[in-house]
Amino acid sequence: MAKLEIKPSTTTMSIGETVQLDLTATDTKNRVYENITAHWNSDNTPVAQINKSGLVTAVKPGSATLTATFSGKTAALKMTVVPPSLGRLEIQPSEATIPINGFQQFKAIVIDEKNQIQKDVKISWQTDRPQIAWITNEGVLYALETGTVLVKATAKGKTASAKVSVVPPPAPE
Repeated sequence: MAKLEIKPSTTTMSIGETVQLDLTATDTKNRVYENITAHWNSDNTPVAQINKSGLVTAVKPGSATLTATFSGKTAALKMTVVPPSLGRLEIQPSEATIPINGFQQFKAIVIDEKNQIQKDVKISWQTDRPQIAWITNEGVLYALETGTVLVKATAKGKTASAKVSVVPPPAPE
């Protein structure tokens, strides 16, 4: 046998994706071996798992080398697993009314292209009028004076916003 080749030559997968790998074996005259059975292996199964028929499942971010062995020869494919792309970003609550000197905790929800909620994604917070209300890195908004402010959360290039009205404090009783 002269050559082993793994197809497709996909080198990047998103978490949760599967891809079927096939092994092609050719001899020195470039003739293709038919009905071969390869031994498949992943050197990093927490990242990419592969079953005995060559079906790869992307498990968590990282890299793994996938190998196929047939008739004493081995072919390898380096695979990188990445988190799914960000589909959208949402803020809860989407609207709020807060009295001066009050505060409101906002939460950003990161949803990937597969409609799964992603955790441990860095969120940047800001307001368009910090003189009326300012927001911490943890999403806590503090109201300073009356007016309307737009709270923005940004993650991986996506932005979501919430409208906040700051009102006078309640009258003392």
